[in-house]
Amino acid sequence: MARDRIGNVVRSLALIPPEQDDRLMTVQKVVNGLNSAWGDEFQSDLSRFVLGWKPATNEIPAQARPVETVSTVSDIERWEKNYQKLFPMALVELSQVRIPEKPEGFGPMRLIVVAKELVEWTNGKPLEGTQEALKKHFRGWEYTDDLDVAIPTNDRDPRNGSYAVWVKDVQEADDENTHKSADDLKSEGHTGITLLERQLLEADYFLEKGEHLDIVNVTLCTGSRYRDGGVPRGYWDGGRFSVDWCSSAHRLGSLPSRRVWA
Repeated sequence: MARDRIGNVVRSLALIPPEQDDRLMTVQKVVNGLNSAWGDEFQSDLSRFVLGWKPATNEIPAQARPVETVSTVSDIERWEKNYQKLFPMALVELSQVRIPEKPEGFGPMRLIVVAKELVEWTNGKPLEGTQEALKKHFRGWEYTDDLDVAIPTNDRDPRNGSYAVWVKDVQEADDENTHKSADDLKSEGHTGITLLERQLLEADYFLEKGEHLDIVNVTLCTGSRYRDGGVPRGYWDGGRFSVDWCSSAHRLGSLPSRRVWA
């Protein structure tokens, strides 16, 4: 019964335009509830209801719908736990990281949060250090002995501070980018995933689902470059997470990039 009353209150507050007098009456109901004999129970139930209830988008007038500029708490908490699992001695607090607006119309999205502390945790070698951290959870292989020396160019870097990007929440890299080389995508203005983001995405997906990405295809990490201009690739092959490279002119149907929204 209390939950029904709370539901009516919250829905009213969410749906009534602020210029209407009815909103004042609704607020008065809340005040009366807090002052009633069951006020303590009301406050507790109201808090739980508000935290757990979200109106359907089609219930809210378009002009009243908020623009999403921050991630959900669960996204941030998930990434804090990810880092604790990858770097057990690490302490990280990500609530102040700027979260870009979540893209709409592209299907399910997944957030990648890159912590600036990665540089410290890996002794200045975030690529190599993250690759080694992944190997504590599953097998891995890389083309070179030192990924950070081999891949000095990255569109985004934790050395410049913590940041977050959105990617499509898909197991295989973006279909629309097949048969396109890194050079092709650059000419189109494509913003592609970096190798570090791809490594962290592998960890996030595995720690949540117990599965791996790019079982069939290979992610072309167009946001990073080897010293000679080659492009890193990340994928699951032969029971291990592998990192190698190809020419920036190389194009295959099984070699798409993953777009990021930063």
